[in-house]
Amino acid sequence: MFVFISGAVRSGKSSYAEARAIESISKQSGGQLYYVATSTVADHEMASRIKHHQQQREQAGVPWNVIEAQVDIGSLAANFDERDIVLIDCLTTLLNNELFRTLDAKEYSLAKEKERTVAKLSQELDLFLHGNWTTLLVSNEVGDDIPYEDEYTLAYQHALSLLHQKLVREGDEAVLVEHGIPLVKKGG
Repeated sequence: MFVFISGAVRSGKSSYAEARAIESISKQSGGQLYYVATSTVADHEMASRIKHHQQQREQAGVPWNVIEAQVDIGSLAANFDERDIVLIDCLTTLLNNELFRTLDAKEYSLAKEKERTVAKLSQELDLFLHGNWTTLLVSNEVGDDIPYEDEYTLAYQHALSLLHQKLVREGDEAVLVEHGIPLVKKGG
C-alpha cells in the first residue's frame, strides 16, 4: 500500500499522515512504525518545525522508529517487512537535498542534475511504491506558488511535478490536505 499525501506548507498534511500511520499500525500485529525524516536543520525556523514534529510524535504515545535520511532513501527499503508502516516526511526536502547536493562542484549542470535526480528518486521511490509494507509519503504542493523565473526554482518545481505525477499514477491512494481537511483524490 502506497499513500501519497500532499498539501500546502502548514496545511496539516504531516499531522494527518502521522495520525493515519498510527491508525494503520494499530490494525497490524507485530509491525513497526517508522518515521523517515528527510530534513536538515538549516535555520531557526526549520529547527522549530522539527522540534514541533518530534513533540507531536511523542504526545501520540506510540513508539516511532525514527530514521534520519537526507539522501539515498532507497538504501532503507531492505529494513521493512509486510507488517511495517513507513512514513516519509517529506519528498520536497528530499528532492532539494538530492538536486542541490553537488551544487558547489565546478562542473555542476542544473539540467543534468535535474535529470539525474528525477531518475534516481524515481528508482528509489519504486522500492516504496512496490514494497510489501505500507508507505505514507508526504510532499508539498509548490506548483501554485508565485511564479518564479530563476532557473533553479523552475527546475526544482518541474522535478517535483514529475515525481508527484509518478507517485499519484502508480500509488494506491492520493490525498490532498487543505486547512487540515484530507481530500481523497485517488483510492481510499
